[in-house]
Amino acid sequence: MSDMRMANIDKLTLEIEKLLADAEVTGALPQVEDRDASWEVRISDDGLTAYLDMYPAVGNGVSPDPLGICTELEEMGIRRVDRDRVMALVTLCDSGYPASGEDAVVARGVPPESPSPGRIEFLVLMERAKRSEDDEASVDWKNLWLTPSVHEGDVIAKIYPPKEGTDGVDVYGNPLPAASH
Repeated sequence: MSDMRMANIDKLTLEIEKLLADAEVTGALPQVEDRDASWEVRISDDGLTAYLDMYPAVGNGVSPDPLGICTELEEMGIRRVDRDRVMALVTLCDSGYPASGEDAVVARGVPPESPSPGRIEFLVLMERAKRSEDDEASVDWKNLWLTPSVHEGDVIAKIYPPKEGTDGVDVYGNPLPAASH
C-alpha cells in the first residue's frame, strides 16, 4: 500500500476516533459534511494497465460522471478505455462502495511476446548407452545413443521452427518492442 494511502487511512482513523469520542459525550453523531465523489487514475509501472480508483460521494455530494471520466482519460492519452467498465465502477461508487486495485482496471495494453527458439520434440525414446563412470576406454561416439527401431511412415519427432517475437502496445498507444534473440 502506498505511503499516501497509509497516511490517509491513519488520518481517517483519527477522525473516526474523534467523532466517536464526541458522540459518547453528546450522545449524537455530528452532521456529515457533503463531499463530491472523487477519482484518480494510476498506471502500472510497465504501462500495460490503467486503474481508476473511485471514492463515493458523502452526504449530498455529486456522483461521478462516466462520460466526463472517459473524456478525461482520453485527454490524458489513455487508449483502449473500457467504457463499460468505467460505467460499472461509477455504478458501484454510486452505491457507496469505493473501487481500487484489480477491480478498477479500465484500460489494458498488449504485452510484447518474446521470441521462442526452434526445438525438436522426439516422439520415440532416445536413450544414452550405459557406460560405467570409471570406464577409461575411448568414447564410441557412433554408438553413444541407443537407436530405437521404427518403421517407415512412423512419426519420430516434431520440429518446431523458431518464432519471432511480437511487439506490444502500452495504455497510451506507444509501441513496446519485443525482446530480440
